[in-house]
Amino acid sequence: MKHTMKLVVNMAVGLLAFWGLTNPAISADFKFDLANEYQASSLPGQTDADFAKIVAITSGGRIEVTNHPGGGLGFKSRQHFEAVMDGAVPIASTPFSISRACRSLRPR
Repeated sequence: MKHTMKLVVNMAVGLLAFWGLTNPAISADFKFDLANEYQASSLPGQTDADFAKIVAITSGGRIEVTNHPGGGLGFKSRQHFEAVMDGAVPIASTPFSISRACRSLRPR
């Protein structure tokens, strides 16, 4: 009985999330563009797509993340930290190894 109830609750939550994400009458309160240098089919691109879905579901549709793979916003990974700090893009997906090349993050 407990397993059946959990299944029903999970299905209901999933259906509500799906309805909320597909209903045009509901719009997100917060919208962010996510910069990524890699293609949508790459691992970082797929991870960004999963991230956007999880954010939308866990926020109840209040937060929307739009992915821009393949350098769609005009920034390469090495430029992402500075672009976010300068406010050119709200969020960016960058491999952590790139941070070693960013001068603005190095201690002086």
